[in-house]
Amino acid sequence: MRPPLSFQLLNCVFEIRTESATIAEYLRYMIVDAEQAVPVTHRTAFDVIQSGDTYTISENGKFIVERYAANVLDALYPLLYGRVLEKLGQPAQVHGGCATTPGGKRFIVAGPGSAGKTTLLSHMLLQGLKVESDDVCLLEGTTVTPLPRRFHVKEPSLRLLPEIAALAPGLPWIDGGRGFRIYSYSPTELGRRWVIAPGPVEAIFFLEPNHGGQTRVTQASRIDMVSRLMQQGRSRNTVGKWIGDLCRLVDTVKCYVLVIGDKESALEAIQKALG
Repeated sequence: MRPPLSFQLLNCVFEIRTESATIAEYLRYMIVDAEQAVPVTHRTAFDVIQSGDTYTISENGKFIVERYAANVLDALYPLLYGRVLEKLGQPAQVHGGCATTPGGKRFIVAGPGSAGKTTLLSHMLLQGLKVESDDVCLLEGTTVTPLPRRFHVKEPSLRLLPEIAALAPGLPWIDGGRGFRIYSYSPTELGRRWVIAPGPVEAIFFLEPNHGGQTRVTQASRIDMVSRLMQQGRSRNTVGKWIGDLCRLVDTVKCYVLVIGDKESALEAIQKALG
């Protein structure tokens, strides 16, 4: 019997049971091995069982959905992360990653898709910064909790990250749908410790891509930053509460717009702004 896959996502522990080697390989894309300073309050078991050409997915013994093998990951991903957000009370979300300098200054890197967040945060990780996430941060007052997720690197970005490119042949991947793969990796696979913990941040940097151009940092007003974050953020809460959550966070941090030309100069600009 194949051992179950068990992992923590903040306050939830999930166990996924399957006898299929094919499904177990697909699930490598989402298995998180981060250390998480969050008490576990919920445990959930999923079974993925082959039924002819398809697989049935059950949660705690209750049938949820039936999918072909290649679509099992697409079904489980939103199920698991949806359960985490539900158990946390649907907190406001910021589309951005979280990192901490060697000097202990913690900050968010936010911005739209394809702005370069994962490339920049991966570069920070390789340069010795503590990087907790590359995609979503949850808000509770002024407390920021990165949502645990393996880092997703698009295949064209690997040329900018040779250390990760060297790992690519052994990394799980999905079809990006535009002629390239999207690889997922854990900081532990780069020999880094991966620790996620709730806490305050000192600054938010909102990225604007300027690939190949000059990097520059400018201060942003609090109103401008809230507007930018709302355009990229996510929340199932009421709009009023969402705005309130964002305003409470923005009121306590330094706000910057980072026009990013390349990852090296962007990291230098961030470190200079943080002092």
